[in-house]
Amino acid sequence: MSEDLWRVINTLRQDVRELRGQLDDVMTRIADLEADTPQARQLQLEADLAAADLAESGYDHHGPGCQCSYCYHNPDDDYDPGPECDDQGGMSGYQHPLPDDGRVWQP
Repeated sequence: MSEDLWRVINTLRQDVRELRGQLDDVMTRIADLEADTPQARQLQLEADLAAADLAESGYDHHGPGCQCSYCYHNPDDDYDPGPECDDQGGMSGYQHPLPDDGRVWQP
């Protein structure tokens, strides 16, 4: 075999060694994460139970007059004019219907 071919083979072997090292690192990290999963699930369960207890108690940590999106409800936000209204609240889509003969309406 030529010297160039041996150089390519040695380079590929080095690349394979590096990739195997990276794979070992990844497999170790995955094993560590899998070992932590039961503890993380337990902590999440405890946090959910604590949040449920807090909500059931009626405690509001923001206090009266809070304007955050969690506490404040603006009744105007519930207004829905319906699909027939345009962006300006009018009925412009019904004021100028297009002709049936294919012509384009010109104001």
